Amino acid sequence: MNLQDMDCFSLIKQIEELKKENEKLKKENEKLMEGLKKNSVDFNIKAKEAIQRKKKEKIKVYKKKIAEILREKQDIKTKELISMLEINNKTFYNLKLNVFFNDGAGI
Repeated sequence: MNLQDMDCFSLIKQIEELKKENEKLKKENEKLMEGLKKNSVDFNIKAKEAIQRKKKEKIKVYKKKIAEILREKQDIKTKELISMLEINNKTFYNLKLNVFFNDGAGI
């Protein structure tokens, strides 16, 4: 074997080693890509869950606000009814007094 053949032989050996290393790196890259995809899916699931939680929290807040508004409206209606009853009671009492005095004056 001459020197030139020796260099070719060592180059072929280096090429084979590089091919093996390239295959290892490809496999490692595939594993990393699978992990990245899994992490991406997990992240998307967690993001969707977080969005759902926020929506539920907002719904709870809106429900509380609606309930508060309805209570306030109910309180206003109740106060209006009480006021109307008081007016009716005063009117009825005045009518009774009026009838009493009118009947008494007529005797």
